[in-house]
Amino acid sequence: MTKKHFTHAGLVHLVKLIVAATLLSSTVACTDNPTSPTPTTPPSSSPVTNVTVHAGATAGAMIPLTASASRADGTTTDVTMRANWESSNSAIATVQTGTVTVMSTGEVEIRAAFEGITGSIRLVVTEPPVASVEISGGGTSGVFQLTAIARSPDGSTRDVTRTATWESSEVTIASVSVAGQVTVVGSGNVTIRASYRGVTGSRALTVSAPSRMVTLSGMVRSAATGTAIAGASVRVLNGMTPMTVTDPTGRFVFREVPEGRVLIEVMALGYQVYETSRELEGDTNVVLDLTPTPQPAPVGGVSQLQHR
Repeated sequence: MTKKHFTHAGLVHLVKLIVAATLLSSTVACTDNPTSPTPTTPPSSSPVTNVTVHAGATAGAMIPLTASASRADGTTTDVTMRANWESSNSAIATVQTGTVTVMSTGEVEIRAAFEGITGSIRLVVTEPPVASVEISGGGTSGVFQLTAIARSPDGSTRDVTRTATWESSEVTIASVSVAGQVTVVGSGNVTIRASYRGVTGSRALTVSAPSRMVTLSGMVRSAATGTAIAGASVRVLNGMTPMTVTDPTGRFVFREVPEGRVLIEVMALGYQVYETSRELEGDTNVVLDLTPTPQPAPVGGVSQLQHR
């Protein structure tokens, strides 16, 4: 038995993994012909002396292989569909009827057995060079996800979000996790970078710190008597906080109000509509005094007579 060695390099792509496959060797049994034999159609009962595995193109997610059986009488037959195929490491590559599917980087041997004779080919799967890293996604506040895409010189791409190294230019404005998740903590301009295999991509963002939620509570009372007013309608006019009503003690509470300046409106039967502007810097308690509605004067008379 002799072994024929040859190499062939190409790109293999699976889902978002780009790899280069090098065919290290093709193992044959007893042949001096390095080229792929031409199958013969007439069946032969002569015993198989060797099985040769050949590789087709190595670009793409799939590597097509063929298996040829050589017999003692000198005939050769394509047995790709009849051979029993096997991968030495299915975590790197799997094989089915001669089609290899690349799963990861590493070295793997693909075998084809036919009538007790086995031929094999060895592949080394490695990643090609990186030409650029591009960052997609974004947001302006809160928490959002970025994606890092590595582009090869041939234009093929792969998602390297979880394997890239992430960095924020200003962590007091926004931080970024090892998986590309950005958390905005301040307002301003920040640049997020992702580096992969010595190549760095960046994305400039303008973000704003999210409003802190605070509690606004207080009491509504009569400005004339100082007594509490129950059932008064209290609104925070920000378009997002629902109305509430004072309890029997005249008290109210809003538990989720964005920090900053707000306009408060109060309405109660027998009192003038009350509006006030307040700056909320943390939890705030206020006292709101309502002025009674003036009583109208009697029509066609005087309200008081003075005697001299």
